[in-house]
Amino acid sequence: MDELENMPTMRNNDVNAFEKFADLVGVTVAKLKAENRESELGEGTLHRQLVKKLSDRQLESYSRWLSTHSKEQSVIGLCDWLKEEVTIKVEVAEMAYGLEQKYA
Repeated sequence: MDELENMPTMRNNDVNAFEKFADLVGVTVAKLKAENRESELGEGTLHRQLVKKLSDRQLESYSRWLSTHSKEQSVIGLCDWLKEEVTIKVEVAEMAYGLEQKYA
C-alpha cells in the first residue's frame, strides 16, 4: 500500500511505470481478498487514491472502458482495465521499438 501511495502520477508514454503500477494494484487486490477485506475493493477511498495516479488520458480511457464493459467504478474494475491496458501498451511498444529493445 505504501509503495502504491508513493508512486507518482503516471505519464502516458511510460510503459514500465504503468506495468509496475498495474502489478502493484493486482498484488493489493490479491492481498485484500486473502485478508477478507473485499469491502475495500469497491468505489471507496482506495479506488479514489488509485485513479489519482492516472493521467487525464488514462482516466478517460478507463472511464470509456467501464462504459463499454458495463462495469462500475471499483478497485477490481480498475485492476481488470489495467491488465488489458498493459497488454496493449506492451504490444504497441514492441511494434514501435521491436522486441530486442526495452520500451521507454
